[in-house]
Amino acid sequence: DVSERQRQEADLRAAEATAARFQGELRWKEAMDAAGHGVWDWDIRGGRVEFSPTIARLLGLDPGELDPDQDAWLRRQHPDDRERIAAQLQAALASDQGHYEVRHRVRHRDGRWRWFLTRGLVSERGPDGAPWRMIGTLTDITAWQEAEARLHDSEEQARRQWLELEAIYTTAPVGLFVLDRELRFQRLNDRLAQMNGLPVAAHLGQRVREVVPDLADVAEPLFQGVIDRDEPLLNIQLSGETPAQPGVRRHWREHYYPMKDESGQVVGINGVVEEITESKRIEAEIRALNTDLEAKVAARTAE
Repeated sequence: DVSERQRQEADLRAAEATAARFQGELRWKEAMDAAGHGVWDWDIRGGRVEFSPTIARLLGLDPGELDPDQDAWLRRQHPDDRERIAAQLQAALASDQGHYEVRHRVRHRDGRWRWFLTRGLVSERGPDGAPWRMIGTLTDITAWQEAEARLHDSEEQARRQWLELEAIYTTAPVGLFVLDRELRFQRLNDRLAQMNGLPVAAHLGQRVREVVPDLADVAEPLFQGVIDRDEPLLNIQLSGETPAQPGVRRHWREHYYPMKDESGQVVGINGVVEEITESKRIEAEIRALNTDLEAKVAARTAE
C-alpha cells in the first residue's frame, strides 16, 4: 500500500525532526547551564515549568524546592515587579515574534532580593498559531544592577555638584576663572567678565595676554609658577588697565590654585579675583590725610 508507506515515512521524518530538535535543545540547555545561566521550559497550556538545577542554585535552593507551577514562580517575584512581569509575558505571547525579556527581583534563600535577567522565546505553537511552549534563560545580574545603581548615584552626585558650582559661579561677588596649561581661559563667571569689560565668550579659548595685555607680563609668570611648582599662590596684588576702563589704573587681590586631573597631574589653574580699587583709593586718602595732619602738627610744634 503506497499511501500507507508514504504516511509511515512522513511520520518517521516528523519523529526524526522532533528528535533532532529535542537533541538540539538539550545541547543548548547543557551549554547555558554550564555557563551559569539557568534554563527554564514552560508548558504554556499546562502551566508547568521545568527549571534547570542552576536556577535553584542561583536562588540558594535545592532543585526539589522549586515548585514547577507558573503561578508559584510568579509569587516568588518581588511584589513591585509582578504586574510588569505578567504584562510583558502576555505581550510576548500575543506577538508574532514571541520574544520575552525582563529584569526582575527574586527572593534568595538568605532573604535578600537578587536581580535577574529573564529571556524567553515561544518555541512551539499549535495549528492555530497559539503559543504552546516557551523556553528561556535566567541570569543573575545583581552585580551588574548594583554597579548601574552606583553609577547612577555617582552621576546624580556629579550633577548636584555641577549645579552647586554653577550657583557659585553665578552668585559669587568675586571673579572666578579656570585656565588650562596654555594659560587660556576655559571658564569664568560674569563678575570677572564685567571687571575686564569683555563678554564671557570673548575670553574663552583666549590667553590672558590676549584679553588683558596690560597684566600679562606680571600675571603669566605667576600662573606658570603655580603649574610648575604645583602649589597655590595666595594674596597676590596686581594693578593695571583693562578694556573696561582704558586709562584707569585698577587694583585686584588674587588667589591661584593648581587644578589636577584624576592622576594628580596639574592641568590648569583655578583663580579668584577680588577688585580692591576702591579700597586702595580710600587707603590713599587716609594716608594723605595722615600726612597732612602730621605736617600741621609739626608746624604748630615748631611755632
